[in-house]
This record gives sequence, C-alpha cells and structure tokens, in this order.
Amino acid sequence: MIYKLKPNANDFRRLTWNPDWTFDEKFRHENPIVDYRPVEIRFESLGEDLAGEQYLIDIGDEGDLANAHNRYEAGPGDCAFLDCFSTGLLLSENAILALEDIIESTGEVFPVFVENQTFFFYHCLRFTDAMVEPLCEVEISSGGYPTRFNKIVVDDRVHQETLFRLKWPEGVLAGCENLSSMQEPFEIYSTSAFASLIRATGLTGFDFRPVKNLSYK
Repeated sequence: MIYKLKPNANDFRRLTWNPDWTFDEKFRHENPIVDYRPVEIRFESLGEDLAGEQYLIDIGDEGDLANAHNRYEAGPGDCAFLDCFSTGLLLSENAILALEDIIESTGEVFPVFVENQTFFFYHCLRFTDAMVEPLCEVEISSGGYPTRFNKIVVDDRVHQETLFRLKWPEGVLAGCENLSSMQEPFEIYSTSAFASLIRATGLTGFDFRPVKNLSYK
C-alpha cells in the first residue's frame, strides 16, 4: 500500500505562526535548502481553536467545541499540524531520533523553536524511480503547467521506498515555457513499511491516506 502522508490535524494540538513567514515556498523545490534561518512558532491557544470550531458551527459545518478541548488536552503529535504549512512535515525530537536513518537517507531537517520545545521541518529530497511516466496522467492548468496527478502508475520498485516524492513526467514538461520556475509536486508519500514502523514506535500525529489514483504496472 502507498499512502499520502499528512499530519493529523484533528486529534492533536495545532501550531501556528506569523503570517509574514514565507519559507514554506522553498520546501516545494527539489534541491537542498541552503539559506534557512531558524524561526519561532507557537502553539495555537485553546481560545483560537474554540473560535475555529465555533465558526464551523455557525456556517453549518461539522464543528464541535469538544474537538478543541480534546486537542488541547492531547498536546501536539510527533508529526505536528502547522497552520498554512503544506509542503513538508513538522517532526518532534522523538520522531527525529526514532526515524534518524530514514530521515538522513531521504531528506534534510531544520530546527524550529516552539515555545519551550524544538521541532524540525522535514524537507523530502527523495524522488522515486518507480514511476512509469508514460502511463501517468497529469492535469494541466490554463497556463500550460502541471497542477496534479490524475493517475499515478508505479512498478514494484516503489516497495523499496520509505518516504518519497514524485516528479512531473518529462513528457509533460516538454511544452512548458519557463522550466526554471517549475516546482515539483510537494506531496510526501510513504510505503506500508514506513507506516508499520510508525505504529511500532508509538509515534503520534501521522495521518496515512491511501492513494486512490495509484496503480501498478
């Protein structure tokens, strides 16, 4: 099984930051990051989380004030949810220690200070060789740029991976005019082996979502 890996935003305390912070964009690129400067973020307060749930209630969505209280009591997960950060993972020190070999072989990490704790941004640099490019289908924007995969086809080599990303197929990029500004897909994927490791270590906050548009050659 191949999963899209996300932080669990529902069951653990969330984090937030200054909206002027724009480092998120750099995690979309495939190259190592060389100009990182440590940043400070903070936990979302109970009042802020309650306000968010109340807004959902007011608009007729599935809001529940108990959700905010439960998250506050649970504290952050080892894979923490950070508001507006969609291109990487925010991992605890426990997660970094437990996953050290995988982290070192698939990407890089950068410290971020959260009140009296230290977390780490994980930037995945591993792109799998298992993608069968001619069989993949990609949605193209009106400007001629790829935006998402409609169909992903991989071969058996994908099961040798742990954490990885996908590249846009070369055939899709042939018609793009400005490749220098092109960003590879930022989603992080994992295999069943990695999911089993997370369960065995007892690390929390990892949300494994099966990739429905994936098939095998």
